[in-house]
Amino acid sequence: QRHYVATHSPLMVSILNGDAESVEFILQLGVVDVNGKESTGMTSYQDEFCDMCEDSESLLPDYTFFEVACSMAKKSRKRPDRAISQRRLRIQKLLRLYGGHTSRSVVSKRTFVRRLRAPSEYSDCGCHLVADGTFHDSSDDERSAPTGA
Repeated sequence: QRHYVATHSPLMVSILNGDAESVEFILQLGVVDVNGKESTGMTSYQDEFCDMCEDSESLLPDYTFFEVACSMAKKSRKRPDRAISQRRLRIQKLLRLYGGHTSRSVVSKRTFVRRLRAPSEYSDCGCHLVADGTFHDSSDDERSAPTGA
């Protein structure tokens, strides 16, 4: 039996869950490089990165905090009628204010979450945050009006 160690930072959990107030608080502390990857930039917080993410199709090991925020605020081309969460847009803006930038194209929230939940060789899902219920992609997000409304 494989033993899993959940090692995601409070900032990553807050970004994924759309908790703008917590993201703002953590950024005000000034301890995180928003253009860093959690898997390499949080060594003072953790000894290892989430083994489930490393063994799955999750994009968390490859994306910076800012890129995760951009993905979580990006519409799917397959569902352009869906509104974008105002909380997720606020998080993206906050990280940009703290120097967030990227030259890479990021996937939509729908694709990002699908890959986060995808099963791995060792588990029914791709990350501890999904397995233990810490990540909850709630449908009760405060939303803006759909495009074209």
